[in-house]
Amino acid sequence: MNYTEFSDYIKKCFRELMGNDVRINIITIIGNNDCEREALIILEKDNTMSPSIYLKEYYEDYMNGVPMGEIIACIYGVYKRYRIQNDINADFFYNYEKIKKSIVYKLVNKEKNKKMLQDIPHYDVLDLSVVFYFIINTESVQNATAMINNEHLKMWNVSRDEIFKIAEENTPRLLAYDIKSIDEILKKHFEQCRGFDEYISDNGAMHMEKLSLSQTDVKMFVLTNIFQMNGAACMLYEKPVRWFSEKINSDIYIIPSSIHEVIMLPVNDIGKDELNVMVEQVNREELAECDILSDHVYLYDRKKDTIIIP
Repeated sequence: MNYTEFSDYIKKCFRELMGNDVRINIITIIGNNDCEREALIILEKDNTMSPSIYLKEYYEDYMNGVPMGEIIACIYGVYKRYRIQNDINADFFYNYEKIKKSIVYKLVNKEKNKKMLQDIPHYDVLDLSVVFYFIINTESVQNATAMINNEHLKMWNVSRDEIFKIAEENTPRLLAYDIKSIDEILKKHFEQCRGFDEYISDNGAMHMEKLSLSQTDVKMFVLTNIFQMNGAACMLYEKPVRWFSEKINSDIYIIPSSIHEVIMLPVNDIGKDELNVMVEQVNREELAECDILSDHVYLYDRKKDTIIIP
């Protein structure tokens, strides 16, 4: 069956599985880089929130020979694991005084998110955009997130500037930065893998082979947050990039390896053009479209204490 037939079959199966009191829908969600993804939404009784279960990956499993029964069971298991058993009161989303304590920001590509940026408050930084979301932690929901759109600002009667100021304070506090060397990351993974040679072959050794750096003395460090989600935003924090530059006594290149992390290294170790080729190649061959941040590197200038496009 084709994808449309597959998604219709999934919807039919869950209607039969869960009964008439449960609403089953398949909706299109616009994600990062304006990627449109279809998701299964299951709403029990009077619930208004549901985990979004994206179907494309399951269709790929089906095309690779995984039986439909196994796919249905897997989707149902994901739903049972992440479902919201006690719905959040609608008043929660109106209570700005509570929500503002959890407002944070992340970085996205400005050009690749034209459609999404039309409906959400944002600030442009170089060729990127800072966008805002809030983290939901209640008795029934833990670490869920919701993007802040223009309708939220109207409902809360607040300005974009106020949201930005609050997010500047909250993000480094709630999503603290973490810096580790590539060597340290590889060592940690090595301890969990069959062997170093097999790990390099299977996982690309953090894409180092794209740069032919695996046999050199180039020191690369990964900057992300402690949750390793939307961690590229850490490059905007006040401390980590400046601290790293001072520690190695050099301007630094910032490689946008994904929306979740960036890689830092001294400018003298390798040329900008070679790095840009690597970034483009990794984005094209290794990353999902929704995880791409940028197609080129950035430069932190120590004297000017600023990040630029070199």
